[in-house]
Amino acid sequence: MKKSEQTEQKIMLAAGEIFSEKGYSAASTSEIAKKAGVSEGTVFRYFSTKKELLVRLVKYGIEMFSEDIAIKPLIELTRAKKNGQDFLYEVSMNRYDLWVKYRNLFKIVIHELSFHMEIKELFDKYICEKVESILSSTYEDYIKSGDFREDIDSHSAIRSFSGMIFILFMEHAHSNENSREKMQRDIKTTIDIFINGVGKK
Repeated sequence: MKKSEQTEQKIMLAAGEIFSEKGYSAASTSEIAKKAGVSEGTVFRYFSTKKELLVRLVKYGIEMFSEDIAIKPLIELTRAKKNGQDFLYEVSMNRYDLWVKYRNLFKIVIHELSFHMEIKELFDKYICEKVESILSSTYEDYIKSGDFREDIDSHSAIRSFSGMIFILFMEHAHSNENSREKMQRDIKTTIDIFINGVGKK
């Protein structure tokens, strides 16, 4: 890797830590420069504005991990011979492990989605659309095998379940008790509610 590429990557990694810790608006380029071990002028030689730094950081992160880390493992899970309930559990835990490993990047992306259309478009294109397509197709296979009801549209079902899991992830992100074992229990409870409902039978 060329020295210029190393410097650019150092700046982006430093920005990732600062943006994750303080948020985009509160972060300053001087802080990022100090964290990266470069001058503020060097930051602006590589990135004309703080917003350009944010967008390029997120684009780099999404393009770097979306296919190999977010999409391929999901495809592998769809090929495993499991019942529908076990599949939802394995997918949820796989996504949780990704959430933990790339927490800083996810925090930045989730926080900035509402403020920067470029980031939302990248996230939708490289991750959301692909993931929803894979999950909907697999869900339809489980409908055919009798695991799930036929009268509920697969896209609606996946959106509902994804929303439940996302809220769970956000709760764990702000919880003092943030263990994998607790997440496993909470995911199993969420799946039970999604499959069986809460109404007394």
